[in-house]
Amino acid sequence: TGLIILALSLPAGLAVWTALQLRRQNHVLNIERNRAREAEQTKGRFLAHMSHEFRTPLNSIQGLTQVLLRGDLGPLENPKHREYVQDIYDSGDHLLSLVNDVLDLSKIDFGKYDLTESEFNIGKCVNAALQVVKGWEASGPLVFEAHNLETGLFVRADRRAIYQSTLNLLSNAVKFTRPGGRIDLSVTLDEAGECVITVEDTGIGIAERDLARIFEPFAQRGNHDYVASHRGSGLGLTLVKSLIELHGGRVSLDSTPGTGTTVRIHLPKSRVVNPPATV
Repeated sequence: TGLIILALSLPAGLAVWTALQLRRQNHVLNIERNRAREAEQTKGRFLAHMSHEFRTPLNSIQGLTQVLLRGDLGPLENPKHREYVQDIYDSGDHLLSLVNDVLDLSKIDFGKYDLTESEFNIGKCVNAALQVVKGWEASGPLVFEAHNLETGLFVRADRRAIYQSTLNLLSNAVKFTRPGGRIDLSVTLDEAGECVITVEDTGIGIAERDLARIFEPFAQRGNHDYVASHRGSGLGLTLVKSLIELHGGRVSLDSTPGTGTTVRIHLPKSRVVNPPATV
């Protein structure tokens, strides 16, 4: 009789033991999940705080160097002095853009980035970014080509985010295209009615092994003598992808080593305000 009772009680006891083990494991998992979330939030707060702390002195540096370059305190008669002040301004501008990238990414990660939407001419927006990049001399003489920027196509989006995304793509193209190369910028409507911003370069391209993680934070292109001298923050493509996905869009990339890279921003059809007959 005792053996029968023991045999009958084993399944019930096993079920209770299993339930207790599962409850204990779930409790441990919840603790670890909360710790990971707290660590991520702490990191985000730290990045945001440090970004703000960097911004203040950088803005002062930018403002004071502009005063010197304008000659408000007297002319910079020595060409070398002007060259050095210009270098200070350009370096500060670069650092400020990196700080802004970090701050924007931290906002996006915590759902704190709010799109400020308006209707604007997409061609004029991306052309403004192109004109900024044209003034750079980091990679020597390059050929810039613009296509379909005068179509009158309007979209409803965050203008700053679209401008910043285009500027980041053009910046990458400049960094990784040798002097004498070509960079093409275009705006089109595809067959699905999506607005497509395309940046195509004849640069060094991206190795296949690097393509899978090219949109990850701090991803850098592989070992290449030209790449080594043009390291960036590794946040540019990550930020572009995040900003465009906030719009319900996507980013695609094709690249062939030694031939060049093509990156496309796809804004959904719902973002297009007045599709022209042909773009």
